[in-house]
Amino acid sequence: MEIQKKIVDECVEIEGEYQTTRMAIDDYRARIEGLFQKFDVIGGETIKLDATDKFQMTIGKRVLSSELLPTGIPVYSANVQEPFGYIRASFFKDYNVGTILWGIDGDWDVRYIPPQMPFYPTDHCGTLRVQATDVNARYLAFALHAEGERRRFTRTNRPSLDRVRALRLELPPKQQQDVFVNEVERMESQIAKLEEKRKMLEGKKQGILKKYLKLRTRKTSRMP
Repeated sequence: MEIQKKIVDECVEIEGEYQTTRMAIDDYRARIEGLFQKFDVIGGETIKLDATDKFQMTIGKRVLSSELLPTGIPVYSANVQEPFGYIRASFFKDYNVGTILWGIDGDWDVRYIPPQMPFYPTDHCGTLRVQATDVNARYLAFALHAEGERRRFTRTNRPSLDRVRALRLELPPKQQQDVFVNEVERMESQIAKLEEKRKMLEGKKQGILKKYLKLRTRKTSRMP
């Protein structure tokens, strides 16, 4: 009980700071969502994702478990937020432009990968690259995610290549898209700092536990 009390006393302050950090992250994410909703109602030109002169869309290739490595180029599958593994091969000839990913066979989700960040998509993952000069790919990723939710894309109502290609999205003028993306990137930089702080606080809590468990082990080993 004495050791438990010491652990709790030392962790209370850290836990309070941890929860404050978590709430700040949630607040920034809610602000990003609210900001998109403001820009989403501005209206503008309707774009067609099947316009091959403006958009390059494809599905990834099957990746065997024997091809996966501990490190290398990240592989994304139906879960586009977390790598499925790593591989040596490259999917695209170059990564000079950003790419929008969406999961085809899982819960509806979209991710934007910036330029110069190689990755490899499996055949459970769709990719969309913007060639049009009047569309900000980062903004399009938000618009695509919102439209997929409106269409109720799910595991059963699959967002196949044909269904996504058939979408029509109304985007605000490019200048407004850029304003949105700049503000999002500013808030995401703050989120990244808060995430690092949260990891640091988690490490501190683990350090406290290890310290007292080690102390308890030493006391126990000295007992006759």
